[in-house]
Amino acid sequence: MESQLIRILPACLTEPLPRGWDASTPEYIFEVMPAVDAPEAINYALPTTEPDILLFDAVQNALSARENLAVVMISSDNSPERLRKAMFAGAEEYLIKPLEAATLRESILGIAQHKTLRVVRADGEDYAPEELSNGLIVGVLSGKGGLGKTTLAVNM
Repeated sequence: MESQLIRILPACLTEPLPRGWDASTPEYIFEVMPAVDAPEAINYALPTTEPDILLFDAVQNALSARENLAVVMISSDNSPERLRKAMFAGAEEYLIKPLEAATLRESILGIAQHKTLRVVRADGEDYAPEELSNGLIVGVLSGKGGLGKTTLAVNM
């Protein structure tokens, strides 16, 4: 049986996370990295821990979007301006304190459903799914209607 591995890096959190949010399931294995306390330390931690999701307190403003890293911002401020800033910074989720374990868990599992994660085999070895397949994405377009681009795209 194969499960997907979710590596999570808590960073700059001002309050402890609720209990029970990181319990693994048959489909997903949660691996929580040691917490990072300074925004500057995130850059040093990312290459060594290779997280999939970064849990980040929105009180800190020193975050920029990174490729292949989903960011969950946590804040006690629910103002639209703070939410807009978080989304521009690259956050996929914005959660309001006090956090409940179920809310945090649903948020992480929602991200995991649309993100390419590592797969863990029954023998314990993990691999990235993109290493196993060579896909091809083809876009079909034309400058004018009625040329059959939809028919061509559907029948490829």
